[in-house]
Amino acid sequence: MFVSNRFDIGDEVYFINPKNKPCKAKIKNFHIHVLNKETVDIDYILDIDDRDVEDCYNEDELYSNEYDMKDEWMKDLILIEFV
Repeated sequence: MFVSNRFDIGDEVYFINPKNKPCKAKIKNFHIHVLNKETVDIDYILDIDDRDVEDCYNEDELYSNEYDMKDEWMKDLILIEFV
């Protein structure tokens, strides 16, 4: 089985913490969980000094740049019409 991941150790990633604040950190380590033949889950351990922020995030919760993160989190605001 070949497992491809989006990020490598040392990559800088952007994410939204549990308090809904944008953050930036570097990847310190990652764990690959093989659930079955078709399903693989990758958790990234981030190098974070803030004790209020979790240090483990799923691949779907991380972004390679802040523009992708803003696009994902702000896309609903585009649909708002001001009268």
